[in-house]
Amino acid sequence: MADTTRDKFFDALNESYDALLTAVEAAEARGHKLSNAVIDEAREGEKEVVALARKWADAPTNVFENLEAMVEAQGRAQQRGLEFARDALGGAGEFGADVQEALRRVIKANAKAGEATAEVAQEVARKAYTRVRRGEESELGGPTHSKVTKAPVAVGTDTNSVEAAGS
Repeated sequence: MADTTRDKFFDALNESYDALLTAVEAAEARGHKLSNAVIDEAREGEKEVVALARKWADAPTNVFENLEAMVEAQGRAQQRGLEFARDALGGAGEFGADVQEALRRVIKANAKAGEATAEVAQEVARKAYTRVRRGEESELGGPTHSKVTKAPVAVGTDTNSVEAAGS
């Protein structure tokens, strides 16, 4: 758990990168699955084409049986194509969901980082205000930590020569 503002900021930065890398890993896994599906479909298509060619080579005069076998092979190829397209589109939907989840996580992490940055800015502003306030008190004769004397300077006077003269 983050104890300091600095820890909160860097934890949020880690969360943001983790979200992006998780989305990249999911996309890579999906791409690998799709590549394997393409290879499997190509292998299956190649086997059917060879089986069809063998059938034609074994009985070239059986025109009707060969045409029937060709139509059946074409039907199976179309069915595989439809299944492949369905799987690919389903993967695209999953990818969209993964991207949305990653963006949600990145936005949430960036909000945390923004809060941490705002906390730091508020602290810096408080410290600056306190220092300015102390300076005003010392000018008004209040408590001071160091003596600062100011000599009036005439308009158009070189301040370097005034400092040298006052030393």
